[in-house]
Amino acid sequence: CVQTIMSIESEAGLRVLAINILGRFLLNRDNNIRYVALNTLSKVVSKDAASVQRHRNTIVDCLKDPDISIRQRALELIYQLVNPQNVQALVREMLNYLIVAPSEHKASLCSKIMHVVESFSPTPRWRLDTLITMLAIAGQACDPTIPHAAVYYVSTAEDLQRYAVHKLFLLLEEDASQHGLVITAVWATGELGDLVRVFPPSLPPSLPPPLRPLFATQAALAHDSPSLPPSL
Repeated sequence: CVQTIMSIESEAGLRVLAINILGRFLLNRDNNIRYVALNTLSKVVSKDAASVQRHRNTIVDCLKDPDISIRQRALELIYQLVNPQNVQALVREMLNYLIVAPSEHKASLCSKIMHVVESFSPTPRWRLDTLITMLAIAGQACDPTIPHAAVYYVSTAEDLQRYAVHKLFLLLEEDASQHGLVITAVWATGELGDLVRVFPPSLPPSLPPPLRPLFATQAALAHDSPSLPPSL
């Protein structure tokens, strides 16, 4: 019934009914049913994003599922749901998932976060905080264009340079294992090193600190996940 409604040009009311049914399917214990629901919602989100958004919390909860196929479908759908109104909340969930994502999926997820940041960033400060957080979590896995973009944003945001260079310098002192973070931090301290000696600015965080542990099953999911970076 749901597939039929989705496959034809049905009335808006019928489509909303079908989406609500799919939303209830996401609460089912059968992973096959949940996977089909996520997959179908991904196909319809371009036609009725508002109705799918009503089930956003349930979709985000699917990121906690032990089944990698469920988590990946949920992640794709979350990526499709991002808009200027929910970008901060959903990017936070994507960053949380990045901590425990399998190594082979981290690069793709970093690219998704980068695209969302460039498309919907509400403020330059939030954009910088998000990129630095991502590099601190998975700077070893991300595409080389991402630290280069972070360098560009630091270089062009003069009012945020003192804040950014202090944050990067402290992160580099604590963990130099994330290559993308090292590139950005070394450039910042090299070009803006004089700002390190100036007392760091006192600014309220644009990202709620710290990144909270999202998963009850985190130990089972995090094969080789890096430890949670300090509050940024």
